[in-house]
Amino acid sequence: MKFTRLILGAGFLLLAFVPTGFAQSQFLISARQGDLIQTVTDGASLTFSSEGLRQPVSATLTVTYRGASSALVGGFDLAGTTDFTVGASPELPATLNPNDSVVFVIQFSPTTTARSSVRFRINFTEGRTSSGINFNLTGITPDFGFSYAPLPGGNQNSVPAGGTVVFPDTTVNADGSVLFVISNRGSGPGTLNGITLSGANFTLSGLPILPAVVQPGLDVRVTLKFSPLALGTGSGTVRVDFVGRSATVNLTAAGVGTSFSYELVTASGSQVFTADQTLTLPQTNLTQTTAVVVRVRNNGNSDGVITAIQATGAAEITLSNVPFLPLTVASGGLFTFTINFAPTQPVTSTARLRIGDAFFGLSAVGSGSTLTYALTVGSATSAVSASGSVVLPPAQLGGTSTGVFQISNTGNAPAAINSISVTAGSAFTLARIPALPAQIAAGQSLSFSIVFTPVANGSATATLSVNSATFTVTGAGADPPPLPAIAFPGSSATSEAATQVGLGVTLASGYPVDLTGKLTITFASDVFNDDPAIQFAAGGRVVSFTVPANTTRAVFAPNASEARLQTGTVAGTITVTATFATTAGNVNLTPVTVPSPATTIAIRPAAPRLRSVQLSARTTTGFTLLVTGYATTRSVTGMDFTFTAANDPTRTDLKLETSSLTLNVDGPFASWFQSTASQPFGSLFTATVTFNVRGDIDAIQSVAATVGNALGKSGSMAVNLR
Repeated sequence: MKFTRLILGAGFLLLAFVPTGFAQSQFLISARQGDLIQTVTDGASLTFSSEGLRQPVSATLTVTYRGASSALVGGFDLAGTTDFTVGASPELPATLNPNDSVVFVIQFSPTTTARSSVRFRINFTEGRTSSGINFNLTGITPDFGFSYAPLPGGNQNSVPAGGTVVFPDTTVNADGSVLFVISNRGSGPGTLNGITLSGANFTLSGLPILPAVVQPGLDVRVTLKFSPLALGTGSGTVRVDFVGRSATVNLTAAGVGTSFSYELVTASGSQVFTADQTLTLPQTNLTQTTAVVVRVRNNGNSDGVITAIQATGAAEITLSNVPFLPLTVASGGLFTFTINFAPTQPVTSTARLRIGDAFFGLSAVGSGSTLTYALTVGSATSAVSASGSVVLPPAQLGGTSTGVFQISNTGNAPAAINSISVTAGSAFTLARIPALPAQIAAGQSLSFSIVFTPVANGSATATLSVNSATFTVTGAGADPPPLPAIAFPGSSATSEAATQVGLGVTLASGYPVDLTGKLTITFASDVFNDDPAIQFAAGGRVVSFTVPANTTRAVFAPNASEARLQTGTVAGTITVTATFATTAGNVNLTPVTVPSPATTIAIRPAAPRLRSVQLSARTTTGFTLLVTGYATTRSVTGMDFTFTAANDPTRTDLKLETSSLTLNVDGPFASWFQSTASQPFGSLFTATVTFNVRGDIDAIQSVAATVGNALGKSGSMAVNLR
């Protein structure tokens, strides 16, 4: 007796103890899986180890006859679960002579992770004796599952693939950890190839040496850590790679803590400030009191406690409406208190403000200043009263006029200028504005320029604001300068019909403002019929263009220097007229001349032209041609056809009786060109000409056609009949 153990690749075959008997003595049986080959015996137990559901493993059994005569292998039986199949087998029955072999490939593809068993028997007959070779087949499969437990002492929770591991809330700049467990709950060992972690602020530790084989009932444990650097949620994934598949588990965590923000609310708006920043309180006149509100908000995601709110320093700066302390501020909650400034001297007062553990500087100016205003135009200066009018000199459209606005402090304390603005989108702009906020010392002044750039004729107004003071600014726009001379590059006096020409627009010199314009086509027909085909390539008889300020060439969409124009097929004169206006204000600048800026293109009368000759139909007794072309005078009087004889060595009987034919078509063409139906086609035509052939039509190799009128004939075009 003997014991044999066989390990094969991803699965393994375990051959149990069996007695040496008749089958063993007459047959040599080998099992192969991967690169490993072992000799087995009749009655062996073979175990197939798969790495997962529907991940097949197979073994090849080679049965070699070692007897002295011959054996007949009649068939095989496979009894048990359908997870085992014979993937390849010999053609049976098969007669084996000494040293002949048959091969069976057995495959295990598990549909369950439970242990599976079947009986496999190979039936044979040797002489008069029938027997069989038996094997007991067992399939085992791993089944991996996931669970986690918050550290250091949380309860374990199962989590499916695609599920989510939820970390406990973690304080910012601290660490939160969970134990992540990968368990083999199946019937066989499985291979763990890799564990990969992704996501900001997540780390992985305790990773074993991989790949690792995990036996049934055992597990692999790693530690997942979340280390938030800021408030808010974080997300990531853990990917676990097995043989032939992978699974992903999501991670979610939250960084928690308190985060206070501070806002100073005044009558003119609000200002966010931060720790160690110095807050400047509004300038306050002596004997008056200014109150500003401080708004404190907990932007964190956990409660915070404020233990102190106080101001130390100048007696002129005090606090009021302070809440009772200590104060618990919930996440998202806020509280307010008031800073009061009541100056008694024209000096700058300072204090130190404490809110909880944060400190801020406070600065306030007591003032007795008085502001006065003046406007200087050229060498003349005139006073401007608060809420008064500022009048700038007239300016030609495309030009500017300028005045200097001066703010003087005639008081005995500095004055703060916090804002200077003029109505947005108006014809007025500001230049050389000092950096704001600005202070004007007692007896000093500051100035800036007001620039008037009219976009239309007539009066224009806007509002100038200096701090809370407002002024009405007015100016008058004068007539714009005339346009320079206009040219149409690309235009020619004459052009062929049915062509496309490029046409541009240029100015003799640059104009000071942006211009818009249009080109408009009109057509004077020589034959009293319009041609709708005469239009711009972009469609229609009107096309727009722009001329950027201080340039000379018109720009057509899309960024082209010329517009393409189709000349049509009717004789006459095309006139292209240009109009101009300012982009801002839409002031018409088209020169008042007779005629208006325009160019003309003459489409000359010419003999008809052919575009194609096509064979429309052909029978044994005739054929029909489609003759397409155009005639700029909308007149066709004759059509000539020339027939070329066929040269067919196999048909010596063919004979061409007629070599040419002339048709008078003045009437049919006159009817077409005078019809309403022809109007959309200019002078285009398609003539259908039917020929009846007496004799054998195969005698005609090809037909050439020309058309003509009083101005001459077209070129010839031919079509083959054979």
